[in-house]
Amino acid sequence: MRRFLVTVVFASLASCDVVFGLEGRAHVCGDALLDKNRGEECDDGNLEEGDGCSSQCTFERLGPCGNRVVENAEECDDGNSINGDGCDVNCRLTGCGNGAQSPGEQCDDGNQIDDDGCNVMCEFPIDCGDHITAGTEECDDGNATNGDGCDNNCTETRCLNGVMTGPEECDDGNATDGDGCDNNCTVTRCGNGVITGAEECDDGNSNPADSCTNNCQIT
Repeated sequence: MRRFLVTVVFASLASCDVVFGLEGRAHVCGDALLDKNRGEECDDGNLEEGDGCSSQCTFERLGPCGNRVVENAEECDDGNSINGDGCDVNCRLTGCGNGAQSPGEQCDDGNQIDDDGCNVMCEFPIDCGDHITAGTEECDDGNATNGDGCDNNCTETRCLNGVMTGPEECDDGNATDGDGCDNNCTVTRCGNGVITGAEECDDGNSNPADSCTNNCQIT
């Protein structure tokens, strides 16, 4: 009777520190690209210990941080774990780029590098179409289809959002009348329901028997 020895090797994602980003690049701790999907709290672009961001990309306490004594590489030590009070939880002075997210910051990856997922203003980059509503975006559905509730400029579908959809004749993104496209997203003209120029009235219809004639004059 023959015997076969079968060796099974289990490898989990947890043992692999490589994750591919949107650009197809492999993201690893120490590449200065904050990847919260991997559980990174910070990424200062190196694997050095003792600089506030550990080699595992987690915030580290500098020395006995929190003992109210400023020592070693600490910039401050107020004895608490509150960010934004002048001295943050990692014993660094409150400020964008110190690796601790404070009130008003959308992110803080511990560096002053743009295009790494958290910019130098400690804000998520605005990239319309990435499925992430950020900055001045009203919405972001990840596609370029207009009229589906979120248009291709990441504003909600409506008149005056700068994108012509549905029954709109025009949409110049402003509420100024008489500029060619009026505030109801119709082309400026007599009969569009918006009084402009020399019009005395504009009831939006072509009925000559009512109080506003077809040439937009009061009868």
